[in-house]
Amino acid sequence: DAAIAAALEVEPGQSVALIQRLSTAADVPICLSYGYFPLYQFPELLSDTSLARLKHTGSISRWLHEQYGCDHIRRETTVSARLVSAPQAQLLSLPLNQPILRVESINVAEHRQVIEYGVTQFRGDCMELVFQNQL
Repeated sequence: DAAIAAALEVEPGQSVALIQRLSTAADVPICLSYGYFPLYQFPELLSDTSLARLKHTGSISRWLHEQYGCDHIRRETTVSARLVSAPQAQLLSLPLNQPILRVESINVAEHRQVIEYGVTQFRGDCMELVFQNQL
């Protein structure tokens, strides 16, 4: 997809890994997350060992640090509201007329190279997002 390649600042057609996650709280689905990573930077990203480590850590940030020694910062965050699509509604246990909060993010490594483009879709009926800068 050209939009994903542009967000990752890679050439269209370059190999990209997709990590999809469904997060729950008290057994209620609260968000769907899609993380796109340029495979040339993380060649073993989709290996069974790497994915098992992600499942164990539960945190993409911690996983990238432990697996690749890669620390990152958020370069950009965009938040928008929209109605849930049919596939999202099914996964999030929502009726079709409900809003979701869509958060798009671009994370960069210390050298400012993009390492992840993320899209997270939160249930709009039970989420509040707070963005706070560390001083």
